[in-house]
Amino acid sequence: PELAAVAALIHRAARGDRCEGLSASGARLLTDWLTNGVDLSMVAAPFGLDPLAHRGDEPFLWSKTGTDATVRADMGVIAAPGGAYAYAAIATWDADDDRRDEALERMHDLGTRIRSLLTAR
Repeated sequence: PELAAVAALIHRAARGDRCEGLSASGARLLTDWLTNGVDLSMVAAPFGLDPLAHRGDEPFLWSKTGTDATVRADMGVIAAPGGAYAYAAIATWDADDDRRDEALERMHDLGTRIRSLLTAR
């Protein structure tokens, strides 16, 4: 819920609403940065969005991912007319036990659950 509240604040500020501590230009810059994410391989995979052309589509997605040899991380906010959900997922494993595929499968499962919640409304 806190991440969704932050996303709503940024969205309001980007529209020009007055939000303490966040200028409209700063909010637009942050919105541009988060909506231009092209790595949809983790939680966002089941949303069915085009990685290079999903800005302005529904559902609306703000996301940021991070990777390292033994880490996958994805956080974001997905919104549609029926509601909005914030998510964060981080997976780590030992270097001698590659669990990347399992981590991505579980992240896809989370995305599938979120998508079903959005479409059920």
